[in-house]
Amino acid sequence: MIRRPPRSTPKPSSAASDVYKRQIDKTLKRFNIGKQFGWEFDFLGRRVKQFPYDFRIEIDMDKYITSLEKVKIPTARRNQPNSTLNEKEKHDYRSIVGQLAEPSRNVMPQLSYHVSDLQQKASIASVHDLHHNNKVTEWAKKWALEDKQKLKFLPFKGDVCVNIVHTEYDPKHRRRRQLDGMKKLGLVAVRDASFAGQPDDGSQAGYVILLSDTALYDKPAVTHLLEWHSGKIHRKVASTLAAEGNAASQAYDRAMWARAICYEIEKGRDAYWEEMCNKIPFCLGTDCKSLNDTVITVSYTHLRA
Repeated sequence: MIRRPPRSTPKPSSAASDVYKRQIDKTLKRFNIGKQFGWEFDFLGRRVKQFPYDFRIEIDMDKYITSLEKVKIPTARRNQPNSTLNEKEKHDYRSIVGQLAEPSRNVMPQLSYHVSDLQQKASIASVHDLHHNNKVTEWAKKWALEDKQKLKFLPFKGDVCVNIVHTEYDPKHRRRRQLDGMKKLGLVAVRDASFAGQPDDGSQAGYVILLSDTALYDKPAVTHLLEWHSGKIHRKVASTLAAEGNAASQAYDRAMWARAICYEIEKGRDAYWEEMCNKIPFCLGTDCKSLNDTVITVSYTHLRA
């Protein structure tokens, strides 16, 4: 849990300071918090750092990634790239894939596909796949240690309303007019798929869930990456459109969960989940024109006498 102070540090006797203190007291009473840290701390292998000048947050797993070691492949085995792995090599292969899965799930979305691809080949892996496993480990280290890539949560630009729940009627008209002049927050799901490019003619789907100003629906904007995934589609699909549709379904399903969580954080669980989701602005993005045309085209079914 990250609790942050107001954008500007309030005076000890100010109303903003009193509100902040009351909210912190409520939080500490509600949750059993064993330890509290300042602007930087380590949690489950992740280093979390917040910067006081603009309150941006950066998360990385550099210490964990530094400890990753490649599998040693003898020269004689390298000369047999299509040879199936023996039992020890399979153990080493699965071990390093399991270790790579941690940063891919927590701080490195760009690793997600590579880890998923390696996992799908675990039972049929060859020496070439083991060598590729080592290359993915090298990439992860380079991205983290040389390129200094981190998961960043940057400040939104301009005045953004932190109240994400949309309401049709507000009895506090003055407050409503004030909020109308501010930018609105909403969720975005972007997905993609590849058809029959995985082992055994499998297909792959991936998505990201973003929190952003709703201006992102029409133009570029600062976003916060909330969730990402890349994995095998667990049913056989017969076309690119079917793969794209499956990826869209996965992204939409996960976005519904995120919308319900956002509502519950702000308002509590006071309605059925579908009603909660409807109050959170949302947009589903696709680069597949065929899928877009299929979804928005109005079709009619005529029954013959």
